[in-house]
Amino acid sequence: MPLREFILSQLRSVGINGKVAGREIKIRCPLGKHHDNSPSFQIRTDGSMVHCFGCDFGGNWNDLAEILHLERLSHDGYRTALKAKLEYMSDTEPPGNRFDVEPRGLWQGEWRGIREETLACIPSHIWFDDFGHRRILWPVTIYGRQAGWTAGWVDKGTEPKYLTLLEEGKIPFPFDLVHRICLEFGKEKLVLVEGQYDALRLIDINVPALAILGIEEKKDNENEYVIAGNIMSLIISLCTACNIKSIMSCFDRDAPGLRGTSYFGHTLKDSYKFLFRFPPENRKEGKGDVGNAPLEWLASIAKWYWQ
Repeated sequence: MPLREFILSQLRSVGINGKVAGREIKIRCPLGKHHDNSPSFQIRTDGSMVHCFGCDFGGNWNDLAEILHLERLSHDGYRTALKAKLEYMSDTEPPGNRFDVEPRGLWQGEWRGIREETLACIPSHIWFDDFGHRRILWPVTIYGRQAGWTAGWVDKGTEPKYLTLLEEGKIPFPFDLVHRICLEFGKEKLVLVEGQYDALRLIDINVPALAILGIEEKKDNENEYVIAGNIMSLIISLCTACNIKSIMSCFDRDAPGLRGTSYFGHTLKDSYKFLFRFPPENRKEGKGDVGNAPLEWLASIAKWYWQ
């Protein structure tokens, strides 16, 4: 269900029939502040803006949903709607147009301390998502084939902070860039991390780090967890192509990170020399986060890689 259909269905649930006109949904003002014989209330089909020309109410879908007691497009709802939107497009659009993402040009400058030269290697783009949030956007590619997009936050308060739209399964990032680095450096070593920013922090200091884009476990039984998608087969494929012999996991020092470390260690230890290193605990949050790890810790990973 695309975002437009999600909004229309929510409105119908409270007896409001909307009329679609281009990128807008027109309805009579539901706030009861004025007579509205002709529809004067407009809702952007992606939920990014609502406005009444009669009473001058303005905001976005979440503001209206709260008043009418409808489902918000907050963190989880937003992800659900976007996932449904991608699935809808995958069924109806030709392969070349499956991802409803329109970059606004190449990213200029650094991002959260990552050098512009590093970001240009992926490459990085500017994008505004369905709620109008400004994001940094990267293509997700596997051996030259684009399989989706992943995006990070730019302005504080953006939710979700990271957004990934993939054709299928789960794909490590940035796969093709790390593949090129491993072949160029020839060190036979690889680092695994959880998120996009974690990987880019290490790549920025010339350490090939592959992000598995979070640890989302599917429980097979009471004691075993399986990393979702085809992530493991792609990691092994890269290791084979680059003659990797040693793998170090650098996951966050929290419950998912501990489980992910255990899973990868158990799966990879027979074929590779497997090491793990957690970032130091953050005094404020009480857990180790690779994204906030001090430069000294990053340097220790670089030292291991270049030994």
